[in-house]
Amino acid sequence: MTATLDRELMFHPSSKRRVFGYIASLSSEEMDALANEVVNDLVRLSSKHNALVQMGKARRESSGRDMHHLFRRVEELQARLDNADFVQATRGVRLKLSREMHNAGPISYLAATPQNLKAQIATTYGQATIPVNAIQSRFYGTNLVTGAIVPSEGLSIAVTGVFDKGLGDGLTDYEGASERLVLEEGTPALAFNGVNIDTWVRRLEFPLDSDVVEIETELTVRVPPGTNAEGNVMTIFPHPLGNVDVTGVYTAPDLGDTFTVIPGFSTTNNALPDRWMFPAQPVQQVRVRLRQRDWAEENGRKVFYIGAQEIGLYLVDWDKTWNVSGTADTNHSFLTAFEAPDGFAFKTLHLLRTDPMYTLESSGSRHLHLQVSLDDTLSDVRWDSDTDALPQSTANGIALGGTATTVYVLTVMNWVASSGGVGSPYEVGTPPWLTEIGLECTFVAV
Repeated sequence: MTATLDRELMFHPSSKRRVFGYIASLSSEEMDALANEVVNDLVRLSSKHNALVQMGKARRESSGRDMHHLFRRVEELQARLDNADFVQATRGVRLKLSREMHNAGPISYLAATPQNLKAQIATTYGQATIPVNAIQSRFYGTNLVTGAIVPSEGLSIAVTGVFDKGLGDGLTDYEGASERLVLEEGTPALAFNGVNIDTWVRRLEFPLDSDVVEIETELTVRVPPGTNAEGNVMTIFPHPLGNVDVTGVYTAPDLGDTFTVIPGFSTTNNALPDRWMFPAQPVQQVRVRLRQRDWAEENGRKVFYIGAQEIGLYLVDWDKTWNVSGTADTNHSFLTAFEAPDGFAFKTLHLLRTDPMYTLESSGSRHLHLQVSLDDTLSDVRWDSDTDALPQSTANGIALGGTATTVYVLTVMNWVASSGGVGSPYEVGTPPWLTEIGLECTFVAV
């Protein structure tokens, strides 16, 4: 349907250019023919334009109705959750509260914290990290005069569905070429131009009764020559969002075929935008593997869409400031607010967790430091990760007074200059990161 409609709305001018000589006789017949062709083109163009306007209006109205429905459903679900929390709090049952870094709403900073020391909350990737001093893309640059993004010259991109996963079965076709009816390769360079509204989409059509249930695509890009030889951050914004699996992210230090998985990577199903941070290393090639298991039925065919909105490789200079004897506002820090259900105040903190869990690192060598306070000035701190045992390890939890309707978790982060121990999730030479803070509390009516 979409392809048919696109063809109907395409416009190809029928007017043909005539050459009238200088001080030459003019043919009224030729002039009339040209005028008729131009008028005909204008009429057709006007018709196409009006059809596009009506289509846009209909789609906006349809999307508006859908969004209104979704908004009402979200409001309804939130009301149910709030009511469930109210009932549980009334019964004295422990409530689980969670704050993810995809939402900066509950995030604030101590009043005295300088701008350059405020922890960075990257809501796109759901990560809190230390701040950035400077960042350089390996795939595009910035015009020093206009500030416009300029794709790097010499970017070489290869996309294929035939590759070797190293499983002992050699080259294998993972895009079903023997059954495939249509392959639209899209424009892979759109995934490397730094413009997030541009998207590379690879479209594959199969017979509706095809046995193909998934496709997997491998993309290899050579970093443009002449750019900085190192990288320490990879990002992927897949397309369709939440509908594609990222099955491999690799780098190579040269133009050979020796690729290694980037540190910290594991296969992500139904991937959202993600970011991986690793020690700075030479990178001349990047390889990404994407898998699509969700297909759509279009015009009696099975259709797979796979691609990326943006794939990034960067060299980032992280701010490594760390004053071991300093206060929270002289180090990289932020506050996360937790609200009690309406009509209740915090009574006891029974459990605290972080993702990654801060206790994975050895005591005294940790790169996440947390405090629980009843106010946002830290004048009433009730728990400190550097000196106190986990709330879940104590018999009665941590008393929160029964009067505060908001509690704050302070997080202080420091650059990983030395190992945090065998179980540490952070490599030396990387920033610490945090994706979630969770509490389990009981409440008292106020």
